Amino acid sequence: MIQAWVLGLAAAVLVTASSYGSLYATEASRREVVRTLGTTPATLALYGRIYADSVGGLVGWRLGGIALALAGLMSVLLVTRHTRAEEETGRAELVRAGAVGRNAPLAAALLTAALASLALGVLVAAAVLASGLGASGALALGSIYAATGLVFGATAAVSAQVTESARAANMLAIAVLGAAFALRAIGDAGPHWLSWLSPLGWAQAVRAFADERWWLLAPLLALAALLLIAATRLAAARDLGAGVIAPRPGPPRGELGNTFDLAWRLQRGALAGWAAGYALLGAAFGSIADDIGNVIGDSAGVRDALQKLGGTHSLSDAYLAATLQVMAIVAAGYAIQATLRLRTEETSGRAEPLLATATSRTRWALSHTAIALAGATALESSPD
Repeated sequence: MIQAWVLGLAAAVLVTASSYGSLYATEASRREVVRTLGTTPATLALYGRIYADSVGGLVGWRLGGIALALAGLMSVLLVTRHTRAEEETGRAELVRAGAVGRNAPLAAALLTAALASLALGVLVAAAVLASGLGASGALALGSIYAATGLVFGATAAVSAQVTESARAANMLAIAVLGAAFALRAIGDAGPHWLSWLSPLGWAQAVRAFADERWWLLAPLLALAALLLIAATRLAAARDLGAGVIAPRPGPPRGELGNTFDLAWRLQRGALAGWAAGYALLGAAFGSIADDIGNVIGDSAGVRDALQKLGGTHSLSDAYLAATLQVMAIVAAGYAIQATLRLRTEETSGRAEPLLATATSRTRWALSHTAIALAGATALESSPD
């Protein structure tokens, strides 16, 4: 997981940083980007505000939105995987039966996430430097990636103490990450003071390649430290396998009539999250369709690439056709995740008692597959 996340995000940074130098080589083209995308609410919500019209300023802006949130998501998944998931499967109990301190598993998980975040920060800085941009801005960009990973790794450590399952811990931590992204997005697209309520807003306010404000790294590190202290104290106050908040008892009688009802119950939360993100991404792409000519300016390379992907009828149509291909890949990602829920149910042991009844394997598998196909179709239809 660490290699995939760190190398994947670093590769995306390298591609973006190296391409922006050629796509927006002239000052006029960069000013046009600032004039159009820098005032479009949807792109402001996705990527934040543009603080400089240099190549570095555009790279820092482009890499400070969704990509920065993905760094936080990486740490969330890593910490939950090595804390709450280990307790849920029973492996933590075996480890704790040896000569291991009470806080050792939590410390090991946090150390793993911290090393992954630092590695990501170093690779991000190296990728930006390799593209020919300044050292100060590259170091600032790498630092905010590392600090964001630390903050949300500590957030996941707290959520792992509160809940009794890895899935609930992930959902709680990701909800906090989503709330931080939403506050930052609303603040950048509207009243800017809301961005200061979000650690993602603090990270972007460091302003890589735009007169860096290094002091804003301090509140990020302080927040991470406070969350680590809270996670340690919560871990000491609960029993192994239990959460600080006990789960609510279920209904006295089952309310699910067939396998499709069960599959929908398991899949609906993920589908809702994908749909929300998909709608936001579609709104961002669509908001600049009419002004795409002004956005790309005199970059012949971008025009040629769009026409190869989407046709030569008109630049706006070519842009929309190209972005719909990207959206289709995202929808395919949801379909893969939803279908793999079958494997999760097997490995967790929940499928075995279900299949011990009169339920056939085919019907059980088709119920999840049908939701995956229907969900992917609904997502791909939503941008229209």
